[in-house]
Amino acid sequence: MRISSLFYSAIALRAAVVAAVNFEMTMTVTEHAVVVTDAQGTSPQTEGIVLGDSTVSAITQLSTTSTVSPISSTEGPKTTTVMRTAAKKHMKRQSVSKDSGSPYRKGDLIPVECLSRELDHGEHITDEETGELLYEIFPMCSETGRPLEIPFGLDIDNLRCTISLTDPLYHLWQIYVHQDAPLSCKVGKRKGATFMAPLSVIVSGKLEQSHLDVSTRFALMMSGSFGEGSVFAGGAFSPEPSNTTRVIIGDELPLVFNIRWFDHRLPRSSDRSLRRFLTFFITIASALVGAMISAYYMLVVVFPLRLRRRQQQQRRQPLRGNSDYLYSKTD
Repeated sequence: MRISSLFYSAIALRAAVVAAVNFEMTMTVTEHAVVVTDAQGTSPQTEGIVLGDSTVSAITQLSTTSTVSPISSTEGPKTTTVMRTAAKKHMKRQSVSKDSGSPYRKGDLIPVECLSRELDHGEHITDEETGELLYEIFPMCSETGRPLEIPFGLDIDNLRCTISLTDPLYHLWQIYVHQDAPLSCKVGKRKGATFMAPLSVIVSGKLEQSHLDVSTRFALMMSGSFGEGSVFAGGAFSPEPSNTTRVIIGDELPLVFNIRWFDHRLPRSSDRSLRRFLTFFITIASALVGAMISAYYMLVVVFPLRLRRRQQQQRRQPLRGNSDYLYSKTD
């Protein structure tokens, strides 16, 4: 009797597992399927959906599959809307992953874009249709014939970029030197990504009526993850604000950058485990060392000192029990 009950219990458990697997397959197919009804709404079909590098086109008739029940004509439009929404969410997740770009490698050149500003008052310029801030590429460097580009993960001294101060660019640098508006730039977080990392540049100098004194040497510090090949943020400032170059409209402005990268690598699970082990080991070692020091102090310092004090007290106390014998012997 007990064996038969165990046998039937095993059969019931197997049936439950099979039902759960079938339900999960059904939900997976339903999530990734886009149901399209025909004019009568009685022959639901599926369209192909791009999943990574492959296209799901194997499902052609939901009504012919054993795991998905046919959709009736009364529930067709509602189910179609739900499944289209799920498919759009999936494709949106795919587009977000594509927008993240590919990781940088050491030495890859990262172009710099800076915020567009009005020449009169330095106010940023926005797109009339979308309302987003407009950025433009950094001015061309005469040394390379290309805009300013930062090598990923490489510390470089004296990276030169000489730009020509046209009339609009000269007025922009007047705004930057006078601190009416910052030189706000950005770089791509990863190669080909739409997500950007901020890059702030603080320009030092002095604004004169006839000319402009600009500190042309910058210390550029970049923060990123070498393992992930991504950039987090960056900042540049003039370490020698008193060392300036006098320029006017039409002159060449020689910019020099000393670049330093800082790797802020995110800890992996193995690193966290090692950190926990080291913390536990250091705690136990500290407790043992403290106990040993306390025991040594008690055995070497405290106990001998108390023993000597007790011996001195015993020597100072008068003898008891033999006092009459001592007195009679002295007489």
